[in-house]
Formats: sequence, structure tokens, C-alpha cells
Amino acid sequence: PRPLNDIYWRPTNETFSMKTLAALEGKRMPDCPVYVLVSKSTFSAAEDFCYALKNLKRITLVGETTGGGAHPVMPVPIAERFLLNIPVGRSISSVTKTDWEGTGVKPDLEVQQKEALTTARRHALEQLLSKEPNNYLLNWALLSLKAEMQPEQTDAQLLKS
Repeated sequence: PRPLNDIYWRPTNETFSMKTLAALEGKRMPDCPVYVLVSKSTFSAAEDFCYALKNLKRITLVGETTGGGAHPVMPVPIAERFLLNIPVGRSISSVTKTDWEGTGVKPDLEVQQKEALTTARRHALEQLLSKEPNNYLLNWALLSLKAEMQPEQTDAQLLKS
């Protein structure tokens, strides 16, 4: 098992370690690139997943810096029909010994949310081509994607002539 993130729980003054499973059925693919799309709307548990695997260098994050919610909260009633969410713990990276509270998780490839999927596809194709530069299918896929990202502008008058 590999360590992921720890959770410090203030009410009991305990730290819980989260780790990968020791045994898991199925084929392992540790060298298969994994891209995860993130935005400012990515928050809390999704950020925990991203922060842990980014720091283990297992994923490539593409998009915008996430929302920045690393501390588990507990709702406390303060009046009729009103709750206050009080932080009762914090996530701690097994690698960096830090968290992302208030700052978010910074992506490896920072682009606007609407460009994240295309950027991830382009990056994946470029990485594959660096290992197989003569693969015509990969080259064709990358050229096609680049054309989709930056369509050629043609003058309407030129087409009429």
C-alpha cells in the first residue's frame, strides 16, 4: 500500500492515514498516463483525490486551480434553521505535509475549463508521439486535433473567385 493523504481529526486528536489497497483484482497499469480535468468548481473530496495523486506523480491535472476546501467540517446548529459549518480537521499530504485549504490544487497544465479536455488530449498525443514518432495514426490524430483547436480561416471572397 502507498500512502495517499492523512486526515487529522481535531475532536479526537487522531490522525488517520489513507493508503492504496494492498490487494486489488485486475490488471495493473502503473505506467498508463492518467489525465484528470479540474476547475474552480472542483472541491473537497475531489481535491483530496487530485492532491494525493498529483503529489505521487500518478496523474496530470489539466484545467483551473481548484476551489480550496481541504478541511472537513461539521455542521453546528446556531439558531432555528441556521447551521454553521465548523472545521474539525484537516487533510495532510503524505508527500508534502501540506494541504490546499484556501489555495486550491494547481493543475500541471493550466488552461481555462473549456479548454481542459482538448489540452489533455493534445498533451496525451504529444507524449505518445515522443515514444513513437513514426506512428502515422498518432500523427494524424494530433494534426486533426490541432486543426480542431485552431481552425483555418478562409476569406469568403477567395472562395467565390
